[in-house]
Amino acid sequence: PRQLEILSTIRDFRSRCGYSATMQEMGDHVRLTKVTVFEHGGALEKKRTPPSGPEAQGPLFTGLP
Repeated sequence: PRQLEILSTIRDFRSRCGYSATMQEMGDHVRLTKVTVFEHGGALEKKRTPPSGPEAQGPLFTGLP
């Protein structure tokens, strides 16, 4: 659930602002420390399926629409 909340935060922020949120901004939004957000991001990177298109290339936090 937390990881899904972080992914939603990333997507919504990028959609609204046109650029990625900082770890601190994401942490503030989901009420976690930036270190914990970073750790969740690492776990999400490991869970990620192999890339299947140009939108899936690069790090998780920069590859979202």
